[in-house]
Amino acid sequence: MVVLLTGSTSNTGFFNHVTAASDLTIVAAGDWGCTANTRDTVANIKNSSANLVLALGDYSYSDTPSCWLNIVKPINSITRINIGNHDDLNATLLRSYLNYFGLSKQYYSYNIQNVHILTMSTQLPFAAGSKQYNFVLEDLKSAARNPSTKWIIVNLHTPLYTSPNTCIEYTCTGHKILRETYHPLFDKFGVDLVLEGHINNYQTSYPISCNSKNLSSPTVTSTSKNNYNNPEGQIYVIVGTGGVNLQGLSGQAPYTVLQQDSKFGILAMNFSKNKLSANFISNDGSILDQFKITKRTSHSTVITNCGLIP
Repeated sequence: MVVLLTGSTSNTGFFNHVTAASDLTIVAAGDWGCTANTRDTVANIKNSSANLVLALGDYSYSDTPSCWLNIVKPINSITRINIGNHDDLNATLLRSYLNYFGLSKQYYSYNIQNVHILTMSTQLPFAAGSKQYNFVLEDLKSAARNPSTKWIIVNLHTPLYTSPNTCIEYTCTGHKILRETYHPLFDKFGVDLVLEGHINNYQTSYPISCNSKNLSSPTVTSTSKNNYNNPEGQIYVIVGTGGVNLQGLSGQAPYTVLQQDSKFGILAMNFSKNKLSANFISNDGSILDQFKITKRTSHSTVITNCGLIP
């Protein structure tokens, strides 16, 4: 099988990349740091035979990117980043990350085989009517109408939903404006997965759709623990386990299937024509979580009354 990448960023070298693979494997992790655990995460990714790495923000935790860029050299040609709150501490640091990965904007999208990937920025304005909101709206609309699109993945740094945790930042409780603004869009245009960082642990949700009566309490659309057939809504996964210090969990949200705060690792997703198989692989090689999505329908827009959508 040939893996082709096309998209709308300035990194033409990346999007011309072609590699042979039996299936498509996409790996995600965020909140890396520059530790021995970070090096183990890179080794874990290499062992996964990933075609694409989605880095979910917060990299060097320093005013220069050098230590993290040195660690990820073995995988930098297949890595796409989103920007976290520790990545724009100053203009020089932010510019260094963008330039290194050939990006002209913090938010962008591209296709790899039949998967459409939208990278958002939670460090730039994202409220309804902002430039980023308009980009996301048009991008998802286009992806949903594209008959070649089987899967839609969104990745961003700050999570929409989360279980209670020991992170003390106000954004570690789940971002109210993000979920009220974007969950309706994700529902309407058939987003399958939302991958997030910022909180330094691992959490995966049931498929959830926006709840118009209580926007902080999403509707669980399937109570299966790990096997979903054409589910409504999205699965939200926090993968803040790239290598920096872990943050504890102090409760479990009703829409959360599994969570853990003791091991670093990656979410490895394998895509075939109609199936997505995901595993959280800790850096010691153990599999702590698994889920599968089977889809027999193509993307299309759906009617939702959850929020105002143009």
